Amino acid sequence: MMPEKKERIITPKITKSFSVYLREQEKTAATIESYQRSLTSLCNFIGNEPVTKSALISWKEALTQQYAPSSVNTMLAGINTFLSFMGWFDYKLKPLKIQRNLF
Repeated sequence: MMPEKKERIITPKITKSFSVYLREQEKTAATIESYQRSLTSLCNFIGNEPVTKSALISWKEALTQQYAPSSVNTMLAGINTFLSFMGWFDYKLKPLKIQRNLF
């Protein structure tokens, strides 16, 4: 019998704990704000639903329609830090590949 997987829900208490964790990691105020903004964006996208790999990929795809690749990667860095904080390593997202112009 497979062990039951616990639903992965982001609660206000968890977001507060993440903020405290970032401060304890001595992240700058700008980084903390950026990571919190990314987490808020994800929460707004998934609503009250559990976090799934599929939902994360859909969110990433939606971001690519609105933002430049470097901005998307900044948001993904924040979410990947959150996913590591939660121990949800299997949900981490790959950054977008960015084509650099060579002069």
